[in-house]
Amino acid sequence: MLQKFVDDSGKDWDRWLPFLLFAYREVPQASTGFSPFELLYGWDVQGPLDLLNSMWTSSKSKASEQGVVQFVLQMRDRLAQYQEEAAENLREAQEKQKRLYDRQARNRSFEPGQRVLLLLPSSNCKLLAKWQGPYVITRRMGPVTYEIHHPEKKKAKQTYHINLLKEWKDPAVPVPNAALLVQAVEKEEDLDVGLVAEVGNRPDLSHLTAELGTQLRQLFYDLPSLFSAKPGKTLLIEHTIRLKDSHPCRQRPYRIPQKLVEKLKVEIETMLQLGVIEPSNSEWCSPVVIV
Repeated sequence: MLQKFVDDSGKDWDRWLPFLLFAYREVPQASTGFSPFELLYGWDVQGPLDLLNSMWTSSKSKASEQGVVQFVLQMRDRLAQYQEEAAENLREAQEKQKRLYDRQARNRSFEPGQRVLLLLPSSNCKLLAKWQGPYVITRRMGPVTYEIHHPEKKKAKQTYHINLLKEWKDPAVPVPNAALLVQAVEKEEDLDVGLVAEVGNRPDLSHLTAELGTQLRQLFYDLPSLFSAKPGKTLLIEHTIRLKDSHPCRQRPYRIPQKLVEKLKVEIETMLQLGVIEPSNSEWCSPVVIV
């Protein structure tokens, strides 16, 4: 709910938090059957529309129609009744949620020394969680809790629920695709296979029919340069950058997160080797933008 509210409100989302909290506290919850405000104070919250309706109809409060002592006693009895009903509604809601959850639940267990992935909040966005790891399980703490070795944390060993764990599977070693060439030979001197283009790993084509898969594989073989992981070059189109004047434009570099520094170095070295970029001594300077 908070994530949806932030996305819709924009940059000034913090100014609207009191209104979000007010709306949340006046709506009855599905589990208890009562709104948080009603459970705390014993009556429905008076929103802007309620106050406007009260002003138009000139309705009087219950405390003014009866004695203060009688009103307090009735309010105490009402709060006790609300508490009992809310507890019963909450118990029924929890049992229903458990039945729905158990339909797709399955027993899982891990062993000490096994590597797993952890579902943790992202360092860039605290409202976004992603699988991180792998981490090593040191021991089992309880029926559904495990102790995980967390080397980058101040406390190296931390306990997590099994719902936050997922088995780590080592990536399979890629096997290059092989091609079988068949050629009718009448004489040995007619045998001229020539150079065979290297065909790298291809995507999974199991979703295609056998005929379409064969045609696509033949296309990969006939045009290997078009389906290569190495960036190519073209002279069919050019782009001209028009500058306002000859005065060099220099911008201060953006701060790069420490965890992305090594990845950026590897990316730059790869682009240098492929010839996509080259060293420059120009006075012009533009910061690196990591996408």
